[in-house]
Amino acid sequence: MGSSSIQRGASSLLLVGTFLAAFATATAAQAQQVTASQLKRSIWHSTYTAANGQRVQATITFNGSRGAYNTHFGTGRLYNIQYFLDTAGNGEYPWVGLIQGDWSFQGASGKFQFNASSNTLRFSGTWDYGDGRGGGGTWNGQFVRLVDDNAGIDRPPAPAGGNVTYGEWKKTERGNYYRVCYFPRGGYQYLILFPQKPEWVYWYNPTNNVYWCCCPTVRHPRFGEDIAKGRDLFLMATEKAANIDDTRFPEDPSPNFKSGATAKDKDGSIVDLGCPPPDLPPGI
Repeated sequence: MGSSSIQRGASSLLLVGTFLAAFATATAAQAQQVTASQLKRSIWHSTYTAANGQRVQATITFNGSRGAYNTHFGTGRLYNIQYFLDTAGNGEYPWVGLIQGDWSFQGASGKFQFNASSNTLRFSGTWDYGDGRGGGGTWNGQFVRLVDDNAGIDRPPAPAGGNVTYGEWKKTERGNYYRVCYFPRGGYQYLILFPQKPEWVYWYNPTNNVYWCCCPTVRHPRFGEDIAKGRDLFLMATEKAANIDDTRFPEDPSPNFKSGATAKDKDGSIVDLGCPPPDLPPGI
């Protein structure tokens, strides 16, 4: 997704003072007050310009350092999200500033940069391939609502249309780690990481009680760089099992990877999966 690499941090924040002064004197009534913290768990309608010039509608979900954007032809991932917000010493509200991070979609990846303010609850920005090859375009959006946590503190529901969201990493009594992948219609699966082999994360289906596939992590010596760039790599089990020790995978992953996978939601609908966010539990 912009024609030059994203400029991060300080240079972008030079604009903050100007934006802040503009909205501090605004008299327009606010449709909803969204604090700086709430911004990090929010849903937006957006439009971006694709590489072919097409205008694409996408629903964005921010979920801390991770997120997703859903289009009519698939779901992209947002990750390494950073929020550079200026509240002018007033605490959580009002705010203005920069949201930036990485995106990946259908094998491509790059960076994005949004300028937003609590005055308008809109953003304008760009996306970029981030590798110096050029290309990219604009990206604009408007706030819709906050992520609804009524279903549980670790259950950030995704907007309708196919997005999945991920809970935080948690540690089990046995010392392993897991996070939950939540589907749009109430279904979910577990992602399991074993500290003794941090190069893989394993998908576990609690409905069928089996491990059925795995994805490399950024710790993988051969494929870690691909994962860091947002590439989707799924390795399907040749023998599924309830115990990871009884689950079998191809000896040579490379020719057996799939670029995507699907799963069934609670209502039987099909959910398209991308490889999970690249972040790992602390210390792994």
